[in-house]
Amino acid sequence: MWLLQGYLAPSHMTFQRFFARCTLDILLNLFSQLMEAINRRDTLTFNEVFVDGTKLEANANKYTFVWRKAVQKRLDTLPSKLAILKQDIWNELGLDTHCMNDECIYTFLAKEIELHHMELVQGKGKHKTPLQRLYERAEDLYEQRKEYEHQLYIMG
Repeated sequence: MWLLQGYLAPSHMTFQRFFARCTLDILLNLFSQLMEAINRRDTLTFNEVFVDGTKLEANANKYTFVWRKAVQKRLDTLPSKLAILKQDIWNELGLDTHCMNDECIYTFLAKEIELHHMELVQGKGKHKTPLQRLYERAEDLYEQRKEYEHQLYIMG
């Protein structure tokens, strides 16, 4: 109540009218003034953007923050998934990929698909070939590893 000093709280429409009238330049200037005021008061160091292993984001909501421990745990499960994929490649295609990492397997399977002039099918009623299934699993593993490593890099 001390913030409003006895006045009624503004409605969401008041904020909407304010933001609708402001141009992007005005809002960016307002944001930079706010950051300068925070910096002058030394209430926030701009080197520290993580609290308890969480990542602060510009578009934050309850579904977007990332816990370091969860990312590390998911990253640690990828080698076992990769070993299963390598075994499945051996069983399906008879290829030895035990000395390859996920990126090499992904690019190798992509080249195999190009070599055989295969069209990747999606959707209901379409039957995927074993090579396409293995390719999609390799792609998922590769993309997951890249995403987890990127998140850990951002967290520092």
